[in-house]
Amino acid sequence: MADSNNAAAQGGYLGNYILGYQLLFDADDVAAIMDAAYAGNVGIATDPTYSGVTYYLTHALRGLGEPDPDYYTGLPASQVYFNAATGVRTALIYNPAATNQTVNLYYQGGMVATYTVPPNMLSVVTPGYTNRPVLSIQPGAVVNWPTINGDIYEPQSSPDNATWTDESALLNGNGAASSLFILGATATGDSYRVLQITNRAY
Repeated sequence: MADSNNAAAQGGYLGNYILGYQLLFDADDVAAIMDAAYAGNVGIATDPTYSGVTYYLTHALRGLGEPDPDYYTGLPASQVYFNAATGVRTALIYNPAATNQTVNLYYQGGMVATYTVPPNMLSVVTPGYTNRPVLSIQPGAVVNWPTINGDIYEPQSSPDNATWTDESALLNGNGAASSLFILGATATGDSYRVLQITNRAY
């Protein structure tokens, strides 16, 4: 930061252009420069026009890795990256058309995969990996209760403490604590109970 010839000394405009070039092959060092400049309130990191772009690109490339020159697609609005630290290759493919586009992925001139890219969307694919499904997070509640070996239990829920609904088949107790996730239950407004059925004589 003390070197008068470094990027930070060039100010927000020219300095961010210099870092914009450096981050293409050295994103970790650019991140360190930006952090030090921000801590010192230096213009290269606090400029309201240019520094945000440099910061975004730096951390995007830290996550994606460097552009992979051996891989490319047939769609100009795309780029393939390889993160050497994680071993993951990622293709970012933007389809500016109004219809689905079929996009071929090439490795050193040979086609290795084909993707269908939705219109007006940026698609992110990981060639060579099984893309994970999108998980649907469901609301619910967990009901816990102790059990006695040989007894039977019936978890129930009610929206009004008057009408009760069975939430599972009858469950056998084994002396350990038991629990049940009630799918769709709301965080407030519902009540829960567990009926205990026993054949023991008192």
